[in-house]
Amino acid sequence: SLASQSREWAAKTITSVRTSAMLRRIAEGWEADAERADIAAAQRATRW
Repeated sequence: SLASQSREWAAKTITSVRTSAMLRRIAEGWEADAERADIAAAQRATRW
């Protein structure tokens, strides 16, 4: 997934603290978006 790829890049850029932190924040954002999408899909599925 995009989040796991970003986390992998973050792990490889440990010498660049800012870049690594930015990549971790991007991964967290993608994971939060995915969780919101999963919740919305589950809510739509229970309506019908």
